[in-house]
Amino acid sequence: MLKKPKQSAYDRAVHCLAIRAHGTQELRTKLRQKGFDEVATDHAMLRLQAHGYLDDRDFCAQYVRARARRGYGPVKIGYELKTRGIAPDLIDAALQAVDHTWSTQIEQVWTKKFGPPVPVDRKEKAKQYRFLQYRGFTSEQIQTLL
Repeated sequence: MLKKPKQSAYDRAVHCLAIRAHGTQELRTKLRQKGFDEVATDHAMLRLQAHGYLDDRDFCAQYVRARARRGYGPVKIGYELKTRGIAPDLIDAALQAVDHTWSTQIEQVWTKKFGPPVPVDRKEKAKQYRFLQYRGFTSEQIQTLL
């Protein structure tokens, strides 16, 4: 019976990228957890970057667009990218390059969840404020809306 050859770090990384996009640091961590040594991981990262399969700038822009479409604000998206090891300058650039304004986004999220009448009751207003804050919108954006 033939033995299956051990998968290389590069092959494993390509497999991970085929499933979904990853940031460099996130993919590096995943490979290390799978037991690949640092040299193999570094070599795989360099090869992926050389082929254009791994680019933090593209990943960041794609991630921001996807999360914004799902109704999340810039604070939450920025935090999620930071935890994935993306550089702060790339995060800021991607958040500013989003193809719609955050004021439009927050209005759409609010209208979908609560409907058009602005709350007059303090308790209801606080509830809506907390929801929008959880979704990752800034206090300034929320106050402008409400």
